[in-house]
Parts: sequence; C-alpha cells; structure tokens
Amino acid sequence: FGPSGVVFHSGVRAGNGKIIVSYLTGTVRSGTLSITPSSGFPGTVIDVFSQTPCPAGTNGVAMSLDDILTGRVIVTNAKTFLDAAENWAGTLTVPQGTPAGGDGVTAACASHGLQLQDYAFVPFQAMAPS
Repeated sequence: FGPSGVVFHSGVRAGNGKIIVSYLTGTVRSGTLSITPSSGFPGTVIDVFSQTPCPAGTNGVAMSLDDILTGRVIVTNAKTFLDAAENWAGTLTVPQGTPAGGDGVTAACASHGLQLQDYAFVPFQAMAPS
C-alpha cells in the first residue's frame, strides 16, 4: 500500500526485488503537461508542452522520457522554449535501442538549481521497430 499516485508492479523482478525511493523539492505534481504523439518507434520526436505555466522566476525546464518499470531515465532534454507568461514547449526524441514498453514523460520547472514545480507523469508507449 502507498499514497495516491504510487504505481506498484508486482512479479516484475525475481529474488529480493528492487525499490527506488526518490523525492522532489518544491511544489510536487502541481503542473499539467501534454505530449504528441502518445506512442512511437525509436527516432520518434515527442512534442511536449505545458498546460500549466511554470511559477514566476523559472529560468529553465527539464523534461525526460522514463522507463516506468525501472525508473531509468531514457533521455532527457533541458532545452525548451519558455515564453514571457512562463508557458513552455520542447521536444524529446526516442533514442535508437529503446525497448518496447510503457514509458512516460515528465518535466520540472527550476530556478538556479531549485525545483519550483513538477509536472505529472504522462504515459508514452515505446514500440519495437518492425
């Protein structure tokens, strides 16, 4: 059992299993983002944009594509376009060799190394090359 929003994957690992515990500073899960497309092959460009602006004073947005089973970051990109209203947009490219499976995109607004806002995880389905 755990707090709301926690995802458990039973039977994924043999033996003693694995647990990853992490925490974020700042206001957690207070932002909403959108991605297009929601699935794709290696090489697919994912357009990512905020539906909730970053807090005032943000000087950067970091976003990543993560493997939901392992928590491993597949690719990250700190380069996004942030406008005067603190709305932002950017892209991630699914790297070659990314295995098929459930992944997800997340992002965070930051200012001088302090995270100001964390965006909720949005599912992305990586597909195996045919």
